[in-house]
Amino acid sequence: MRRVPGRGGRARALWLALGAVAAIVLVLAVAQIVLPAIAGQRASDRVARYGSVRSVSVSAVPAITLLWGDMERVSVSAGHLRASPAQMADLLWSVRGADRAYLTAPSMDVVVSSLGGGELPLRAVKFAKHGDDLTVRAGVQGTDLRVALPAGFEVHGLMVSDGEPEVQVRGNVLGVEVSARAVLAAVGGRLVAEPLGVPFAGLVNLTLFGDPRISVQGVTASPEPGGYVLTIQARMVSA
Repeated sequence: MRRVPGRGGRARALWLALGAVAAIVLVLAVAQIVLPAIAGQRASDRVARYGSVRSVSVSAVPAITLLWGDMERVSVSAGHLRASPAQMADLLWSVRGADRAYLTAPSMDVVVSSLGGGELPLRAVKFAKHGDDLTVRAGVQGTDLRVALPAGFEVHGLMVSDGEPEVQVRGNVLGVEVSARAVLAAVGGRLVAEPLGVPFAGLVNLTLFGDPRISVQGVTASPEPGGYVLTIQARMVSA
C-alpha cells in the first residue's frame, strides 16, 4: 500500500522548491549587477593598452551570457589612442561576441612603423560593429598621409575623386621608377592602393591593411573642412 505524504511533507517540499527558485533569482540578480561591471573593466583594460579611457558601458540580458563572451552592447569612449592596424584588429576581434560594439576617440595615431612609415594622425575616430559588419570612420588631412611600404614604395597625399579616395604612389616597377595616382580599394578582403594608368597595375597592388579575421568590403572618402572623412566598411570572418 502506497504511503501518501502528509501535509507537513508537502509543505516542506514546497518550501524547498521556493527556496531553490529564490536562490536562482538571487544569483541571476547579483550576476546582472556584477558581470557587466567585470566585462566593462576587461574592455577598459584592453583599450587602455593603447591610450586613455573615459567611460565604458556593457549590457547583456541575461548577464550570465557574459561568461561565454556574448553581450548585447559594449560602448567605449576613449581619449587619445595610439595603435597599429594589427593591434586595432586584435581589439575589434576581442568583441566579436557582441551584437553591437562602439569605440570613439577624438584623435588617434595609427602606427605604421612596422612598414617604415611612422604614424598617421586621425581625428574624430569611430569604430562601430553591428553583428558581423564593421564600420570605421575617421577624419584625416590629405597632407598627413605618408606611408612607406616594403620594396621601396611610398604612399602619400590623400585626395578624393568621384567619392573614391586616391593617393600618390612612388616606387620601382620592373626596374623603372614610377610615380602615379592610385585608388584606395577593397581587393580580396584587403585594403590596397591600386595604381592608375600603370601597365599590369593589378600585379603591383600595395596592401595597406590585411587580416584574415577582418574582410575589408569597401572604402570611401568625402571632403570636410581641413581634410577628408575616410570610411571603411568591413566584415568579421568566422574563425
